[in-house]
Amino acid sequence: MASHPYLCSPLQVTLINEFLADIDNRRRHMCHFVSGLQVAVTSILFAARTLEERHSKVGKETIQEEEGTTTQPCPQ
Repeated sequence: MASHPYLCSPLQVTLINEFLADIDNRRRHMCHFVSGLQVAVTSILFAARTLEERHSKVGKETIQEEEGTTTQPCPQ
């Protein structure tokens, strides 16, 4: 009796399942990698923005000191 051309042997089924599991594992690892990369990029952008704000703040304070228009914080 001839086997149907679309039926797989148990070995083929096992190999296909292992292949699909491997693809799923790679997808999960890639998702973790991308998630970590997003966190890293967000942290770098936040640090850059903070440094830019500090730099612009220091620049404004320097200009105020040169013009003699510095303000003192209110006493608490």
